[in-house]
Amino acid sequence: MDVCEHVEHTRWCDLFCDVIPAGGGKPAGIAATLERWGMAPEECVAFGDGGNDVPMFGCVGTSVAMGNAGDDVKAAATMVAPDIDDDGLLAACRELGIA
Repeated sequence: MDVCEHVEHTRWCDLFCDVIPAGGGKPAGIAATLERWGMAPEECVAFGDGGNDVPMFGCVGTSVAMGNAGDDVKAAATMVAPDIDDDGLLAACRELGIA
């Protein structure tokens, strides 16, 4: 990364990372979406299971870590759902009243 300009990285597990444009990534995408639709962060929910999802959690009112996420991801979320393979996304949506 020392020789790369205009990019940054975010790790989503021990073996892999995303290389993204500097200042880009999930928080930038959420900010653009909120602006486009005139929504407040408190009206939004983000779901994630990797370390690269943690910055996104700070951009929304409710953040959901999937049960298969690491402890650091779960600690950053406002709620933890069952494992994604156990219909965790659906269970979280039901608990939040959006399904």
